[in-house]
Amino acid sequence: MFIIEIADLLVEIDNQYEEIRTQCRDYIVDKPRKPDIHVSISEGLWKELLDLCEVENPDAHMRGAMEAYAMHGRIYPELPRFDAAWLHASVVEVDGEGYAFTAPSGYGKTTQARLWLDYFGSLARIINGDNPIIRFIDGSCFVYGTPFGGKEGFQYNTRVPLKGICFLDHCEKNMITRMEPEMAFAQIIRNNQKHLVLHSNNQDLMMSVWERIVQQIPVWQLHCNQSSEAVEMAYGSMKTVDKKALGYE
Repeated sequence: MFIIEIADLLVEIDNQYEEIRTQCRDYIVDKPRKPDIHVSISEGLWKELLDLCEVENPDAHMRGAMEAYAMHGRIYPELPRFDAAWLHASVVEVDGEGYAFTAPSGYGKTTQARLWLDYFGSLARIINGDNPIIRFIDGSCFVYGTPFGGKEGFQYNTRVPLKGICFLDHCEKNMITRMEPEMAFAQIIRNNQKHLVLHSNNQDLMMSVWERIVQQIPVWQLHCNQSSEAVEMAYGSMKTVDKKALGYE
């Protein structure tokens, strides 16, 4: 058992294998206060995981990987209680501000993030490549790195103000448009239907946090190719939003 700090929350993880501890090593803390969240894998969930496993008798390493994946899924449903939510996205930090790119798996989130690294060089970094957390603190909206950075492992244990969210769409010609909050909310729900079904016990609370996010944070539809022009267009539009309007000043 060990404790990590993510999104300014203490999470106690009751683990059986070391894979999850290794994955979370940059987030492990030793703090005296009571954890905000406790997660473990029940016998029933273990049975479900093993039933889904294509290997008849998985070894300890594979069981550890399964546990790490399941723990990830146990933490995120607890977040709405703390004005926070998970987003399937890649987040790039530029000049101390975060820009999130979201799309279905395999659709190019990491590719777009890499384009930003190529364009901005040392001025940019990928805070999280797959599973950042967005949380409201004193009315302001921040995006956090997590240990769950996707197969590339992009993650930093930090937080930055969230400047904007982009839904990605492949297109030969680059174009970016601002989405109305209602449309952005509907798109987030569509992209996270599976997550909502799996955690139906707190659907309303989770949807409430997502709704608050799209009301406060500008959301964009980015039709783009894999060129520097796409980066210039996206950044040029997203960076112009006034910080005071987002609650950071």
